[in-house]
Amino acid sequence: MRKVRKAIGLPASKDVGVLATVLKSLLDVAESYLECKLGSAAATSPHLLALYEEDMGDAFDDLNLCWLRLPVR
Repeated sequence: MRKVRKAIGLPASKDVGVLATVLKSLLDVAESYLECKLGSAAATSPHLLALYEEDMGDAFDDLNLCWLRLPVR
């Protein structure tokens, strides 16, 4: 179902849609502050059982942003 939703232009899931909305708000604030458009971003998140790496990637895809994944130490 995830692939089908993405193929027709919808967020991969309802949760990904909510996450993309939050990220979009943060992106808008950052772009306003920096006075330029951003094409990529790095994000950190707490270890939450319901927040999957795939969801983060899908949310970034939904916003047409390149997700810069940082190595975990």
